[in-house]
Amino acid sequence: MYSIYNQSSAMMDQVPDASVDLVVTSPPYNIGTAYGRHSDKLPQYEYKDMVNHSLKECVRALCLNGRLVLQVADTLYMRGNYIQYAGFLTRLIMKMGMSLGSRHFALVSTCDGIELPEELLNKTGRSGELWEEYGTFTEQAQAHSNTHQWLVFVKGSVEWNPKGEILYFNSVPENGHPCPFGNGEITFVLDRYLSPGGVVL
Repeated sequence: MYSIYNQSSAMMDQVPDASVDLVVTSPPYNIGTAYGRHSDKLPQYEYKDMVNHSLKECVRALCLNGRLVLQVADTLYMRGNYIQYAGFLTRLIMKMGMSLGSRHFALVSTCDGIELPEELLNKTGRSGELWEEYGTFTEQAQAHSNTHQWLVFVKGSVEWNPKGEILYFNSVPENGHPCPFGNGEITFVLDRYLSPGGVVL
C-alpha cells in the first residue's frame, strides 16, 4: 500500500512521529536550478532556515534507529563562494541528534571511469574523444561538483563505518525534473538500507 503526498517536506503533517524506517532525499542547492514554483535563489539565511526545517521534519518522522539518506553534491560554487556542502549538511543534521553511520561517493557523469563535466552527460564516445570535442574543466558560475555523496545518518547512537563504496551512476535527464537521480542509485539505497516490510519516505 502506498500513500502519495504532493507537498513540501517542510510540512509533513500527515506523517506521524517515529513512523518511517528510511527517508531518502536530496535538498535543492540554491544555485538557480529551475524547479518550477520553488525559488532556488533564496538569500543565504532563508535557504539555511528552509533546509534546516525540512530536515527536522524528516528526523521527526524517523523511528528510533531509522535512517536518513541524503544525496548531495560534495561541493557548491554559490555567488562567488566555494562551499563544502556535504560537510555543512553533516554538521547541521548531527546537531539534531543523528549519527553519521556511513557515506558513499557517486560519480554522476563518467566515461571510461573518468569524471566528466555536466555538459558531456549522455554524449557517446571514449572519454578522450569527448574531452577533445566538447570538454572543458570550466563549469558555470553557479554550479556543483559531479562528485556526489550519499550520506547515511542513523537516529540514535552508532559507530562510524568507514567502509563506503565508490559508485558510477550516470544521471539520465527526465522530463519534468532538472536533477534526476542516476541510474541505479535509488535501487542501491533501498537494497542496502530498507528491510522487508519497512516504511520509506
